[in-house]
Amino acid sequence: RLQLAAEAEKEAASHIKQARAATALQLDAGIADRVLRFDLRAIGIDIPEVSPFVANVEFPNVVGPFTVLDSRVRAAKSILNRPAARQVQAAREALESVKTQSKAVVNQITAETARAYLAALRARSEADLAAENIKMAEGRLSLANERRRQGIVTGRDVRRADLDIGEARGTSLAAESAYQSALIRLVDITGLRLDTPVELTDHAEYRDENPSLDEAIQTGLHSRTELEASARETETLRLREQSIAAQSFPTFGVFADAGAVTVAPTPTGDTTVIATPTYTAGFEFRMPILDGHRRAAQREEVESQIREANIRQIAARRQIEVQVRLAFESLRSAARQVRAAEQERSLAQADSAEMRALYDAGEASGVE
Repeated sequence: RLQLAAEAEKEAASHIKQARAATALQLDAGIADRVLRFDLRAIGIDIPEVSPFVANVEFPNVVGPFTVLDSRVRAAKSILNRPAARQVQAAREALESVKTQSKAVVNQITAETARAYLAALRARSEADLAAENIKMAEGRLSLANERRRQGIVTGRDVRRADLDIGEARGTSLAAESAYQSALIRLVDITGLRLDTPVELTDHAEYRDENPSLDEAIQTGLHSRTELEASARETETLRLREQSIAAQSFPTFGVFADAGAVTVAPTPTGDTTVIATPTYTAGFEFRMPILDGHRRAAQREEVESQIREANIRQIAARRQIEVQVRLAFESLRSAARQVRAAEQERSLAQADSAEMRALYDAGEASGVE
């Protein structure tokens, strides 16, 4: 995605060069070599007979063949062209929009990598929890076997404890598979080789944070590159609309060409070579009058695109606010779950301490 974004920036930069070319100096050279033979009467030249008494004088009706070599250099420069200037501005704004979209791609990759990493940490925590559950189930099975040997319980309790171990092992296998899948997704999104071994060195830890919802929403609206890219897109469309409107203004340019026309010797035996320098220079002033409502249709199309961009921008702002609110709800839910788990752990620790104290005093059995 980063490589595609870089190519998009290069493409947008080339659009600026293309827009500038409309007002840049145009210079070209050419050479043409042709053999001519034509009838003078075809171009309106009919030479009458001079005198019937001069029999040895005859004017030809067909000229040629002879060779004409035309070498020429042409130059043209647009002096006043407001549509082209607006197109250059629109191309520049489009480049900034593409750069903003590249930043958005970077932010997306960063967020996806962070989510994949945290998902892997959570999957490992669940795998560790499943392993602890296996240990607890094995302890219950050992205790059930001991009580059966003492004649306190039947084989049914032992089989039930054994089934609990099988269920715990199945849960552990599923959790371990989910952990390995999370690692593969993490390796994939970071662009590493898929066979790269990965070992997470961090551990999932909960930190109680109390950010302000309103401040988080404002931060999201100011820092998210989606909104900046949408604003850039709208500005690009507005400049394009101005470029279309500027097409109704006159344009002014100058042009010139210089060269030489050389007539080579003809096959009739005439050895004369005639080379004549030629040039053309002038200016061109154009004033659009009627275009069959082409510009009006183009402006209507761009105005519709601007309204669409504004709608997308409003939708993006709403989506960002929804995402922030959902994130805050997730934080509150996580805080409640952590508090409940801490209370459960405290009760379990207190119960365990009390039972051990009773056991040490001889008032409770090992089963309790």
